[in-house]
Amino acid sequence: MKRARLDRAEASFRSALSLDPNSVSAMTNLASVLAAKAQYDLALGLYKRALEIDHASLSALCGMGLASQALQDTEKAIECFRQALTLNPNHLSTLILLGKLFQNNLDYGRALACFETAYALEQDNVEILAGLGMALKSKGRRKEAIAWYRKALSLAPQDACCLNLLSVALELEGEIDDAITSARQSIELDPENHSFHCVLGVALLAQGKMDEAMASFKRSLGIRPDYANAQWNLASHN
Repeated sequence: MKRARLDRAEASFRSALSLDPNSVSAMTNLASVLAAKAQYDLALGLYKRALEIDHASLSALCGMGLASQALQDTEKAIECFRQALTLNPNHLSTLILLGKLFQNNLDYGRALACFETAYALEQDNVEILAGLGMALKSKGRRKEAIAWYRKALSLAPQDACCLNLLSVALELEGEIDDAITSARQSIELDPENHSFHCVLGVALLAQGKMDEAMASFKRSLGIRPDYANAQWNLASHN
């Protein structure tokens, strides 16, 4: 069903582009469809053409950043998102994307700066609140991170990923009972997430519940047999 919709959209945008070969809108829309179909190299080519025509196309820069990220070209993705923010420093989705990219690239200071700027623009965005928590936790400011995760969960109590992030921070702070509670809640919401079971296992280990912890690591590996964290924990404590 989704593939059929993408095929129809691609045909429509190709038709529009044939009528106006210099239409930046048609190029970026077509590129977005191709990226959704994982045809990232073709998408990049269209985004580049669009930027040759309109150097200030925010959609082309953001799209090129996303496609570059999908191709694991982190340096290019950061460059594109930064250029987009020079055009619009308050572009919320780009701030979030760049913050996540910095976080994944272990550049926690810049990640935090992106999320702080985004928070100044929108205070009730769960993604931003969780991003602040992740960056602060990575910088060792775990109590502050826990506060941001709790704020996010006050807006979205059923956010399984945020519950899992909270569990990790709580365990590191020695708040083991609460860490286990949060981990179990995340698993109830998403029982097929391998990392959630591993996080629960770590918290159970901290409470001395070895058998339950081993069972959690095994459940994690049952979902994803190559998950290194669960493999290491299981091997280290057997």
